[in-house]
Amino acid sequence: ARESSLTCLKGGSSRQGVSDDEYEKRQVRRELKFKMIEEGYVTAAGSMDACGNATVEIECNDCGDRYIVDHHCDNRVCDKCGKSRWSRTVKSLKKRIFDRMDWNNVRFMTVTYGNISELTRDDIQDIRDDFKRLKRRKYFDSRIDGGVYSIECNWTDEGWNLHLHVVYQGGYIEQDRLSEAWEDLTGFPVVDIRKSNDKDSDAEELAKYITKQPDVSSDDSDDSVDVQAERLMEYHRAMYQTNLVQPFGIFHHSSDRAVSLRWANVKFECPECGSTDITVVPPPSKEIGYCLTSSDPDKAFNLESFGVA
Repeated sequence: ARESSLTCLKGGSSRQGVSDDEYEKRQVRRELKFKMIEEGYVTAAGSMDACGNATVEIECNDCGDRYIVDHHCDNRVCDKCGKSRWSRTVKSLKKRIFDRMDWNNVRFMTVTYGNISELTRDDIQDIRDDFKRLKRRKYFDSRIDGGVYSIECNWTDEGWNLHLHVVYQGGYIEQDRLSEAWEDLTGFPVVDIRKSNDKDSDAEELAKYITKQPDVSSDDSDDSVDVQAERLMEYHRAMYQTNLVQPFGIFHHSSDRAVSLRWANVKFECPECGSTDITVVPPPSKEIGYCLTSSDPDKAFNLESFGVA
């Protein structure tokens, strides 16, 4: 069934006129979609399949204007829509958090875990919890008023490398003191802390970590298509429906409240009036072969629309 269904998924196997790197990227993407379908993430696979290949019509409920927008799946393992997600994340960070910060007292902090052989949701929750415990310590609580962090994870030859990148408003923290405390909490001493450059560069850097497709290739070897796809699938399982950006402290209630379009899966504000009260005008689902409900491994789905039933 798999061989006959490859052409049913957009981005087929033809390599005419494409580079070796691009051809391999397409192969990895296609294999990843099959793995997602096999594990029950059918809508997510369909949304990724349509990414860059479909448009949706949306209507502003305030002014009545209608627009055609490109469909972006917004999946963290998608190699196509990272740039779109990055630009929207930068805009949201500035509007919701950074425009409210005192940039005379803002710093950029990074704390890391050691290499992880198998990435799970527990690892993501653990690094969140460890950072919370760090902030509760008297020394750090008196110096961190609030901020926002993002989670980054990439594959290295030694395993998954998990980081927490933090932009916070507050006082000076000694790097040695931070390293000692983080090692006490986690067993890992690798940290970095520095004065922020400015809100534009910090927003761009923080957004970069969470919107780009994770690196899954080993540095010194040519990993097979299946190996790369399996690592992306592992990342997808761990990060599925998990917030990778989290405000905290005095900015805790500053999260992005822009509407999330259930079908288009994009953040959108009406360019005419700025409203976020948006309605999606969906086409028949059969046109692009995926349903309009949110991705849920426990929900049944008709695989015939993917040609893989």
